[in-house]
Amino acid sequence: MRKRLIPLLVLALALAPAGLSGQGFGFSLKAGTTGLGGDLGFGFSDMVGVRGGIGLLPFDLTIEETENSYTAKAPSPQFMALVDFFPMRGSFRLTGGLLLTDDIDLSGQIEGQNVTGSVALKRTQPYLGLGFGNLSRGGVGFVLDLGVGFGEAPQVTLEGPSDIQDEIDEEIAELEEALEPFKYFPVISVGLSIGIGN
Repeated sequence: MRKRLIPLLVLALALAPAGLSGQGFGFSLKAGTTGLGGDLGFGFSDMVGVRGGIGLLPFDLTIEETENSYTAKAPSPQFMALVDFFPMRGSFRLTGGLLLTDDIDLSGQIEGQNVTGSVALKRTQPYLGLGFGNLSRGGVGFVLDLGVGFGEAPQVTLEGPSDIQDEIDEEIAELEEALEPFKYFPVISVGLSIGIGN
């Protein structure tokens, strides 16, 4: 994950001067399915802007898709690199870009015995969405993102005692079937923005 931070930082530094000389810049603080975090945005015109975002999920989740329950360590941080298009030159926007995520670590029990594993996700996912909020506009505003990251069917691995390997294999198949819809990662977030116009 850290290796992917380098090109994102380089991109942000390269875009910053153009953004500052264009329509302004701003930031947001928000919460949603990508975690707690925010965006930094630059405007190039009244119709086009770019954003870089980060989301933190500093807590564990519970997966109960089969008869067994698992504690899941959510991928954190997650990053987004986005281009916004404002078709009506207002706050409504159409968005495309990338969602950068990571695998989910699992721990639980099968037949009363401890197992550990992971759910492998596509780490770089194309993203399409829409929303409201223009970070390059001056003042305080409301921001909303609704979109989807287009990944691949999750791949599950589990490891445990060899005497329950058959049960582990069955559980892997059941989990992969249950989690298959999550190849489309839903992005929903709301928050507040502070913009500094030109």
